[in-house]
Amino acid sequence: MKLKRLFWVSIPLLFIFSCASNKDLIPGKQSAIQKNIYSEYMRIADEYSALKKYDKAITYYKECLSYPEYYNAAYYKLGKTYIAAKKYDEAGEVFKNLLALDSQNQSLMETLAYCYAMSGNKEKAYELYNKLIKDFGDKSSYYENLLIFYIQDKKIEQAENLLVELKEKFPDCSNIVTFEAEIQKLKN
Repeated sequence: MKLKRLFWVSIPLLFIFSCASNKDLIPGKQSAIQKNIYSEYMRIADEYSALKKYDKAITYYKECLSYPEYYNAAYYKLGKTYIAAKKYDEAGEVFKNLLALDSQNQSLMETLAYCYAMSGNKEKAYELYNKLIKDFGDKSSYYENLLIFYIQDKKIEQAENLLVELKEKFPDCSNIVTFEAEIQKLKN
């Protein structure tokens, strides 16, 4: 008898306390709140980036990586912000990972080549710029950047060969005369 009475008294109490802890029974409300929070993080990161407060922008972009819907955009912007902050090694890691997901993405490949060059990893920069020229070859900047590296490293023969290609593909390139002069200086 006491057991029945205890049962009937405890059922309403359980119901009351369980309802009190679940005030928000609106489906999807929690995910909407979470999405709004990460949306604000992204906006704050973008604003910090625009203000050139890169360390703060990086912090907020990293926060956005926790939310799957913003992951790709936040990761890409994180890489771009690392570049703006002159953190080329970190940027290189980001763009290497992004390129692994989309191996034929010309823009990612170009950005990674730039990161390698700026961080002093010229061999990888050479490799990527050569790949860009071979696979795409539609931008004079690929030739020009590679020429700059060849000239800096005094690789005269490679620079001359690449300059011939640049002249053939982009005869209107405004830097041809400058490159010819720089190569000539190396020869003397």
